[in-house]
Amino acid sequence: MIKIEDFPMLSNNITTLQETSKDDHDGKNRYITHLMLEVVNFDSVKNDYIKNLHLNDTPTSNDALYIGNKNHLVFIEFKNGHIDQKVSANIRRKIYDSIAILTDIIGKGISFTRYNLDYILVYNEDKNIKENINKHIMNKSREKIIKFGLDRFKNFFFKDVYTLNDKEFSDFILNLTKDESEILKLIL
Repeated sequence: MIKIEDFPMLSNNITTLQETSKDDHDGKNRYITHLMLEVVNFDSVKNDYIKNLHLNDTPTSNDALYIGNKNHLVFIEFKNGHIDQKVSANIRRKIYDSIAILTDIIGKGISFTRYNLDYILVYNEDKNIKENINKHIMNKSREKIIKFGLDRFKNFFFKDVYTLNDKEFSDFILNLTKDESEILKLIL
């Protein structure tokens, strides 16, 4: 079992989902979610991790790491803009870099993440209309669709992979944290 307190690089970077979902690229703070669930700010973990490595190329990282009960871990990446091929390639790089950093920190291999780590890409529904049309068609057939080429990571790095819009994400997180005390913290 992963105990966050055993890994200071993780436990020293606790924040909220809301904070990790902040988009401030144009100087304005926008949040993809307002859920106050505690998570690890994985961007900050990456910065701590590389601090003394003197790298020529800075790794990228996912936004958040949720650590739940029974070794259930979830990487979460928020994307507020349109997701094109260039952005998709950057998301895939974030996955590779984040997996390398996490497995080194916790001293476990890919076989551990394959059975204990999920991945969620949360995207802005309004800026990815084509994806919403495809999702609507797939929902009619009751099949789960993993968008943006991320299906390649299921059963390789992750137990499961989800691509969710902001509303779906809120519902998913509320179901994930069914413990009543945890749900009370999430509701604003």
